[in-house]
Amino acid sequence: MTGRVLIGGHRGCGRTDATGGRRDVPQENSRQALELAFELGADFVEVDLCLDADGAGWLVHSSRLSEHVSNPPAEFLDQLTTQDVACLRGLGGQGLMPLVDLLRDFSHCRVNVELKFRQGSGRDSGNELDRLDLDQWPERWWLSSFDWLLLDQAHRRWPSAPKGLLFDEDWCGALDWHRARPSFWLHPEVSLLPTVEAWPSAPVVAWSLAVDAGSVDRRCHGWITDRLERCVVTPRR
Repeated sequence: MTGRVLIGGHRGCGRTDATGGRRDVPQENSRQALELAFELGADFVEVDLCLDADGAGWLVHSSRLSEHVSNPPAEFLDQLTTQDVACLRGLGGQGLMPLVDLLRDFSHCRVNVELKFRQGSGRDSGNELDRLDLDQWPERWWLSSFDWLLLDQAHRRWPSAPKGLLFDEDWCGALDWHRARPSFWLHPEVSLLPTVEAWPSAPVVAWSLAVDAGSVDRRCHGWITDRLERCVVTPRR
């Protein structure tokens, strides 16, 4: 984290699969979305990680395939082999991006990887992290999750990697985890942020997906948005 507010691209350049999502940017969590985000001047990108049946990682917001793939051959990503997932096409027409490609081509960039796994599917993620073949966490990446138990697993596996607990109104419970595993916090909506006096000393990254640059809260260390073009001062392109 630097002394200024870092601007991050949500799922690359913004949501495209969800209701009300954008239609003028590449498919969320895709290579094209990540490349465009950095071209627009993003300091970092936020992506989502789920696993297939073989334990390989894929950038997709939910394990429930119907949310991101037309006519999926299974209900959940972890019911398909790596070979089967490689044949899928997302709602934007691109294939799903594998974690191995993210590691190969974006290890030098700032990337916030949200551990989703089975979140939102109604199934327990349990020891899903053990299936992921990733010995070393890239130095410029940090990871986050709503699941503090999953973050504890990640902390044991990659103790030096920055970790952020995503939290909502129940931020008091998040404070307990933060005291045990200090790193940084992430908050889904700026309107729900606790008072400044209640914040921990660690950096805070807030989410406010459609704001413009003038609305960026300077009390935060990082800001994740669907509208990079409204927040980034000096695009690279």
